[in-house]
Amino acid sequence: MGGPAGVEGQGLGRRRFVAAAVAGASLAAPRPLRTLMAADRPWIPDAAFLADLPRLMDMASVPGLAVSVVHDGAVHWTHAIGVTNATTGGAVTADTVFPAASLGKPVFAAVVLGLARAGRLALDRPLVEYVRPADLPVDPRLDRITARHVLSHTTGLRNWRNRVDQPLAPDFDPGQRFQYSGEGFYWLQRVVEQVTGQAVDRVMHDRLFAPLGLARATYAWSREHAEWTTFGHTNRGAVGTQFTRDLGAKLLPIAEKWAKPMRDWTVADTYRAVAEADSRLPQLPNVMVPNVAGSLLCTAPEYGRFLAAVLGGRPPLSGADRDEMLTPRVTLKPSLSWGLGWGLERRPGGSLFWHWGDNGIFRAFTVGEVATGRALVIFTNAESGPKVYQRLVRAATGLELDALLWV
Repeated sequence: MGGPAGVEGQGLGRRRFVAAAVAGASLAAPRPLRTLMAADRPWIPDAAFLADLPRLMDMASVPGLAVSVVHDGAVHWTHAIGVTNATTGGAVTADTVFPAASLGKPVFAAVVLGLARAGRLALDRPLVEYVRPADLPVDPRLDRITARHVLSHTTGLRNWRNRVDQPLAPDFDPGQRFQYSGEGFYWLQRVVEQVTGQAVDRVMHDRLFAPLGLARATYAWSREHAEWTTFGHTNRGAVGTQFTRDLGAKLLPIAEKWAKPMRDWTVADTYRAVAEADSRLPQLPNVMVPNVAGSLLCTAPEYGRFLAAVLGGRPPLSGADRDEMLTPRVTLKPSLSWGLGWGLERRPGGSLFWHWGDNGIFRAFTVGEVATGRALVIFTNAESGPKVYQRLVRAATGLELDALLWV
């Protein structure tokens, strides 16, 4: 890391939790947007914007935030500010774990591509030839869905089912167009478990988290994560319903009874445990943890190290994996497309990759540029997080991203 994390704020009331972080910050004038930034300069906002950041967070009711900037192949800078809980306090630091929500999808995609490179699965082989979930209806379109369709969000499957009587059926032929789908990723999670013979979080740990030194990253839950992880907040700055934390508290006693950490739970284990822990919960993927589509937990610098591996195309990724991820597969808008795991934005002189995270009371965004080796990731612990991270992205990059209008 190129410099120490800036850690500010000591949880007070909703209107004071960030204002206390930097004395006098509420008096700072809004900063004009830079429209151009030197290609060799890290994506770090200037000092005036950082001085004004507590005011912006307070205005938007965002209690806490962490941002990491990647430059020259490493995490160059991290800034952590605010509190983990607007009611009880606790400073956000560089070691604070955030629910990364859908930012976990490209992380999983990187491991899938590595498995494909190793010959463990084929990106264009139908998923039903590996695993056919019991709740699949009879539909010939399902028999054609592949890992490539999943990673490019072209399966035709909807994002999530909310009732057990909703069939998992595509809305159109696979490959026809873009439609964001967590259900597809959860099906591919089953496939990864089938071809490796391991629980998905164990696969992720062995193939990516451990090699990159991501000690706190997981799609599961543990008693340590209950201590490390920030709370989420509504758009008014109040502590909201903590689904993963609350479900994790119910599941951990089962993990201890089984003498099997959640990191080693397969999809079948999770379904059985959730049914035992709370019979009121529907047996559906969107209430399951671990879940590669949305339950990633990590710190901002940890995600930054993953971004550095993507930018460099270096182990545990390869240059070929990176190129697969960043090749457009389906068009969203004239300037926007989707690759394998990443959103892509075409700009004069180059292109960017990006993704957003939205678990309701946790919001995140990441963007990178291979040509200059720059990237950043922003985690927030509030439903209103985009109001702040959009300004932070503009201040750091000097760019008006079409992706931020589309998300």
